[in-house]
Amino acid sequence: MTARRTQNLVGKATREQIIAVTLQAIQKEGLAALTIRQIAEQAGVNVAAVNYHFGSKDALVNEVLVELTAGLRHAFAGLSEEEVSARERLRRFLDEFSTVLLRYPEVYRQAIGGGLLGGDGQSQYLGFLRAEGLQVLKRLVREVSGETQERRLMLRIIQAISGLVYPLLVGPQLTQATGLTLSDERVRREHVALCLQNLVGKDDSEMKVTRRPAKRASATPRTRRTPRS
Repeated sequence: MTARRTQNLVGKATREQIIAVTLQAIQKEGLAALTIRQIAEQAGVNVAAVNYHFGSKDALVNEVLVELTAGLRHAFAGLSEEEVSARERLRRFLDEFSTVLLRYPEVYRQAIGGGLLGGDGQSQYLGFLRAEGLQVLKRLVREVSGETQERRLMLRIIQAISGLVYPLLVGPQLTQATGLTLSDERVRREHVALCLQNLVGKDDSEMKVTRRPAKRASATPRTRRTPRS
């Protein structure tokens, strides 16, 4: 391995370490308290190294947001697995999307609620959604639900995604009001299942479980007894 390649690998590892530390710092202490010196200390590098890789705090935050949106984009990857049923692909997508959001909930809360998703991260993610992500989602939702109207397809998708994002934005208040928290894996999975039902409806197996069997009529009519005199 050449010295230049070794240097590049070390530089890449340092850059990734700084981004990871920044994510953890925003998650624990919030964006307002973030400083370059703090990040350097926690990453085990000097301030010059942070400035070398990112140039400024704003540029570092922008790279963190690119990392966040890359995680959301990755949730779409399984939608193209043709060997898996369309419904299962949608379930896996919602499950992965939910998992990614809950990995750094406070960071996403600040990024979405505080309007921080701008710059490269937002432009790349929106471009991906328009060109690929939403197109695949619409095709699968149409296939499973039978919905053909374009506007209603989009509203179904918006409701499903909003169902995952909104609890994240109001997480502490939601927990106080309902006693439920999506960090509980059982609650999260049930929530994802309900989002899937709202998106495409129940499948046949779910319908069989919830549908009550009709009462059978008696084979022979009962004879009415006449009262004794």
